[in-house]
Amino acid sequence: MRWLDGADGQVPGGAWDALMGEPGSAPLYIGRAEHMGGVFPGTLVPTLGVAHIPWGGSNYEKKAYQVSQ
Repeated sequence: MRWLDGADGQVPGGAWDALMGEPGSAPLYIGRAEHMGGVFPGTLVPTLGVAHIPWGGSNYEKKAYQVSQ
């Protein structure tokens, strides 16, 4: 696996759709983003334009992220 840079809902070419085209579902990507001095896993739904990173019991939206390939 490698990580591809993305921002503002952009999905880099070759990114892996975690739902693999499940009927009736929007694409969902495995992502990660920087937060509080670290890099944490989360998800990216491109239509929302941000990655969602859970940390410390809260959910943070990140416009800059990386997506798995």
